[in-house]
Amino acid sequence: MTYILPLAHTDATIEMTGGKGMSLSKMLLAGLPVPDGFHVTTEAYRAFVMTNQIGARIIELLRNIAATETSELERVSKEIFMLFKRGVMPFKVKSEILAAYTCLENAPVAVRSSATAEDLPDASFAGQQDTYLNIRGEKEVLAHIKRCWASLWTARAISYRLTHNINQEIVSLAVVIQRLVFSDTSGVMFTINPVSGNRGEVMINASWGLGEAVVGNLVTPDTVVVEKKSGRIATYEVAKKELMTIRTNTGTEEIPVAASQQKKRVLTARQAAQLTSLGKKIEQYYDMPMDVEWALEKDKIYIVQARPITVLPPVWTLPEQGVIYTKGSLAEHLPNPVTPLFATLGLEIVNRASALLWDDMFGKSAEKLLPKHGAYAIINGYVYLSAINKPALIAVKSLTPENLRKTLRGSVGRWETAYKEFEAVVLSWEKKAVDSMSAGELLNGVKTVFGAACTYFTSIQLTLPTAFMSETLFTKLFKAQAASVGIPDISAMLVGYDTFSLQSDKALWELAEWVSNAGSDFASDEFKARLDKYFDEFGSTAYEFDFAYPTPREATTPTLESIKSYMTGKSESPFDRQAGLVKRRKQAEAAMLYKLRGPRKALFQKLLRWAQATGPMRENAIYAMGKGHPIIRKMLGEIAARMILAGAITHTEDIYCDLVKNR
Repeated sequence: MTYILPLAHTDATIEMTGGKGMSLSKMLLAGLPVPDGFHVTTEAYRAFVMTNQIGARIIELLRNIAATETSELERVSKEIFMLFKRGVMPFKVKSEILAAYTCLENAPVAVRSSATAEDLPDASFAGQQDTYLNIRGEKEVLAHIKRCWASLWTARAISYRLTHNINQEIVSLAVVIQRLVFSDTSGVMFTINPVSGNRGEVMINASWGLGEAVVGNLVTPDTVVVEKKSGRIATYEVAKKELMTIRTNTGTEEIPVAASQQKKRVLTARQAAQLTSLGKKIEQYYDMPMDVEWALEKDKIYIVQARPITVLPPVWTLPEQGVIYTKGSLAEHLPNPVTPLFATLGLEIVNRASALLWDDMFGKSAEKLLPKHGAYAIINGYVYLSAINKPALIAVKSLTPENLRKTLRGSVGRWETAYKEFEAVVLSWEKKAVDSMSAGELLNGVKTVFGAACTYFTSIQLTLPTAFMSETLFTKLFKAQAASVGIPDISAMLVGYDTFSLQSDKALWELAEWVSNAGSDFASDEFKARLDKYFDEFGSTAYEFDFAYPTPREATTPTLESIKSYMTGKSESPFDRQAGLVKRRKQAEAAMLYKLRGPRKALFQKLLRWAQATGPMRENAIYAMGKGHPIIRKMLGEIAARMILAGAITHTEDIYCDLVKNR
């Protein structure tokens, strides 16, 4: 039996030395600066378990236990720990460990767990087993090896294996004994940027002292992003490092960092470049991105652990260079990844309508500002608004007198016209019998109605800024005077109007009152008829612009919960709420009019009426965006039903993923 292996040994396999041990051996043999030491192999673990008859007892304790039974798992884990603590180390195992430790001159060591199922590319076991630093003396080394073995059976580790169907009977644990690095600084290095996903950057976390404060999240470390190719620091965020882990006579402890060191940079530019160079070598050696623990002792870098990064962030590759991508305009109403159908059919229609808006706004300059892919692009499944990076040109063209007139004059009337045109298109298609239309007619209907929705949205882009500007100007000019007459929130003068949203709430309140007074329930035919009437009037709002999302009529739970909330008194009556807002608004207006005089009063009245007219328009305009949503989904549902009959798809919702390849 092989109970001990030198760290620099070619026979260090994952089965014998665990993932961490094998990794350290490979790096040491490759010439990387890994502190020397030795492995206590999995055969030593099995010999200990067999000698003390622990295996059968563990299987018995784990019988019929579930991964979610936290308290039971904790109880079992503690019992298993005591089995290891009381267990007797086999003589041959003990003698070989002590002989290997003597070769390290009885120096302070790190005792690190290394599980056979740890640090694999398709699993994330990091941190589940224990590591002990600054262990010195034969008795302490032996005791901490047993602690590491027992840590294979923490509640967290057992639960993880149960969840991932890993056989508890075959797992075992090796232990790595290494010379301790008396690190002045230490931390973690990721050989890709885990925040942005940039493969051309390394991210380094660094703090003072031993690495346990960083690894254990006891301190907020400095964060350094380094360009791989040049070794140049891209960004250096200095954190306030209030704690550090140091070695003591009996192990380690956390102490406060001196005030002069708390906001001082941990790494120099040269040290960051050296770490990056090592990170690149490790990544190339393993041919995958790596998570590396490092320590710096007297300006010498040591690598104390390296494991694959098991969850890689997406690569955010921009479709075009020199283009700014933001979550603005329509993209704000698409917060989640869009379906393949919307990413193709939907986005094509959106970009066609947006191009007309850009032509109207920017004229010939639209060609210089509009990216090749259009105003909107998909990046990693998300929709982004985009424009060629020419902010000065955008500003100049947006603020021309003609464009300002288009935006600021008659915004309410222009919105009303746009809404009526959109509504007319929707109503014309709602009158058609979808079951009598051909597939081509149905698809044309989807394109027409969604095209009208996009045209409507582009139209309100030239009206919504008015609401923002009027409120901003009114607030800036009169906020201080409002506060002086006892109005802490000047927006009190801009609320309480009968918007679509408030009308919807009132209709639900009346429905809730009817249910209560009639002694009816949600299952009655009369209630269903009244609910259908409500949805006819208010069920076309869309929570997201991707037409894959169900309408309120299809997903009734939020509506029913609102009715219940009104019935039980948990929510205030929208009529009472509006009355309270109107009363506050009129009182605030009266107070301001009493206070103001002359031209200042006239300006107040003019700006107030402007803001009061455009504010509700903004809310109504956005609420109406989903006007065509129900008929679009109805037509797509009809296409899906025919595709199911033809065997092309199996479920209605498959159309949002599969229609494109069947067009």
